[in-house]
Amino acid sequence: MLSIEVRHLLLVTTVADQGSLAGAAKILNLTPSALSHQLHDIEGRLGTPLFHRVGKRMRISPAGERFLESARGVVEILNRVEDDIRLLAAGQRGVIRVTTECFTCYHWMPALLRRFERKHPRVDVRIDANATGRAIDALLEGSVDLVIASSEVDDPRLRVTPLFEDEMVALMSVDHPLADKPFLAPEDFATETLLGYATLDDNTMYQLVLRPAGVEPAKWMQVALTEAMIELARGGIGIAVAPRWSVWSQLDAGAIAAVPITRRGLFRHWKAVRLRSAPSHGYIDDFIALLADSSPKMRDLPLHVPRRLARVK
Repeated sequence: MLSIEVRHLLLVTTVADQGSLAGAAKILNLTPSALSHQLHDIEGRLGTPLFHRVGKRMRISPAGERFLESARGVVEILNRVEDDIRLLAAGQRGVIRVTTECFTCYHWMPALLRRFERKHPRVDVRIDANATGRAIDALLEGSVDLVIASSEVDDPRLRVTPLFEDEMVALMSVDHPLADKPFLAPEDFATETLLGYATLDDNTMYQLVLRPAGVEPAKWMQVALTEAMIELARGGIGIAVAPRWSVWSQLDAGAIAAVPITRRGLFRHWKAVRLRSAPSHGYIDDFIALLADSSPKMRDLPLHVPRRLARVK
């Protein structure tokens, strides 16, 4: 058990600054007698004097110098902690730990973060990309504060705010035999290499389209980076499945073909998810509002570039 208490830290730093018990007593709102009693108490616990009394003046001892060196640092830290807690309680300072259920979401977050920082300069946003594969579990465990999710969420412990919708498309070389089709059916993937971020069982398109149809891709290749996956698809190595907005520039340039998946298309409905029991802070509400406003929207670009048009470009 520690012998030193916060009151002892304040006592020694104040006496050292004021040079006398009487001066320190005024600062600490104590009587000189009470202050002298506290000083004797800590000196007794430590087994050595911290000050030498020279008349009415207090001269710090070598042991007191060592105590004072650490005491000033600890008192400064405690003052900062108190200030931070007051700002947190007032909603003026805070931290939002965010993760998403899709790596591509991180591509459009920098612009959002710049807008948020202008409005809340004292709120830190920390992106936890390592929790992407288990985002909802991380939220329930308390290791993140907010999840940007596309999976179905049905848990009374969670609060869900709808954000936006995007369409997943099949990305391939403009010369791929399937590039001219109006849409891809599940059986089209049976002879193809499917490119994806995680395992096949964690792939949204596989779970929602292929598996219900009883179709397995000919091969599966796991690729961690969006840019690498797109380049592999562009080079004819396989077919990637990604949101259309993630390849706007490549589509506009005719560098890659994007074909809808199934006649109805494959859409994801994104939402912001947080714990119902978490404290309500205005800056989190503002962050979610910016998510809905700054996230990628459906644009008037072609869903896929037919081979004949790609060659013209």
